[in-house]
Amino acid sequence: MSFYNKPSTPLLLVGFGILLFILGLSAVYGLTGKTEAELTEGYSQQLSLNAADSKVILGTAGQKMNLQLAGDRSVGGVSAAEDLALTLRNAENQEVLLQVADFASPDWQEESLPSNRQSRQILVPVIFNLPTDLKIGDHLLGEVTGVIRYPVELRNDIIENQTEISQKFDLEIVSNEAMMKQIRQRPLLIIVLSFPLAMILILIGARAELYGRKSRPQA
Repeated sequence: MSFYNKPSTPLLLVGFGILLFILGLSAVYGLTGKTEAELTEGYSQQLSLNAADSKVILGTAGQKMNLQLAGDRSVGGVSAAEDLALTLRNAENQEVLLQVADFASPDWQEESLPSNRQSRQILVPVIFNLPTDLKIGDHLLGEVTGVIRYPVELRNDIIENQTEISQKFDLEIVSNEAMMKQIRQRPLLIIVLSFPLAMILILIGARAELYGRKSRPQA
């Protein structure tokens, strides 16, 4: 039982348990401390720029949509988007229902990059409002086009890469109830998993401390 004899083991287990407990409390606050409008507005859905297939995302009529385009890695996760445009079409007749091309994206500056030059995934926000006349069950075809420029490190120098994007996705219009169920799904999963695991780790840590005290030689 050398595992329990290590003085750092109880602190490690209890520390992880406390972190999981705090994570669970944050998820509880995320569900109970915000209105449905705040939950909907703060909810983001991610689209991978490296995915071959179109991802299905959900939305409600008139909803503020918060998409994140997940791309390659850059220094500090920094990027700048040019000529970014969104188009939504009716899947049945290809009618254009929405076009947005005024996405603000500040340019990146080399002096603002982190000193350690750590690479992080690029996340480009695409925020827009859905039309209010959409109906539950409508199927829309979406596409985001443009160019993403981002810094990468090459032989201790910073250079700029750029990627031209044409990311397609499917958008299903659902009811407010179905949307809230989707939004609450992840926090509920965190709550269900974090609290029991936190208690288990804290109890094991306490037992490890008790066993370690009995096993260690007395001074």
